[in-house]
Amino acid sequence: MKHASTLLLLFIVCIKIQAQIQTVSSTRFDEIKLNIPIDSVNRILNSNIRLKAGSNDFRYDTVWANYKTDSIQLVFSRYLNSKGQIETNLVSMFCKSKNLKTRSGIKPGDNKFDLIKKLDGSTLRIAPDWHLPDDYPERKLYSIVVLYDYTNNSLLNFYFYNNNLYGFECASMEEGG
Repeated sequence: MKHASTLLLLFIVCIKIQAQIQTVSSTRFDEIKLNIPIDSVNRILNSNIRLKAGSNDFRYDTVWANYKTDSIQLVFSRYLNSKGQIETNLVSMFCKSKNLKTRSGIKPGDNKFDLIKKLDGSTLRIAPDWHLPDDYPERKLYSIVVLYDYTNNSLLNFYFYNNNLYGFECASMEEGG
């Protein structure tokens, strides 16, 4: 009986750990998809994201929000739709969570060179991290591998420090949504 209760407890812990793992792709972080309206993002997050008050200019707003157990950076774009109305859609998501992994099993801590082998045959770009200023300490240790998804007009950025994956970003290659 003692072994059965230990196995049950281990099973429950495994379910909780698995429930926190979120799938990332070039178009989504788990259930949050690129190019959805801000109202849909608010429903998924059970929140009320407020963007900077602004005019009808076409610009980007960046906010940090909580999604499940993680902090996620969301970028929204205002654009003019085909009916001449201004819409605000999600165009980029970034997260450094250890709970994320791709469908092919790529996860934080993975080595850049193993990722490149795994994605061989895909359209990739390897570059220094262009977000960092030129005088950033240890700048040479940061890099990005970009996986282009032309079918969905999106991309998946893999962020590395010292050749180890620490973050993901999926972004739309379209203006607006």
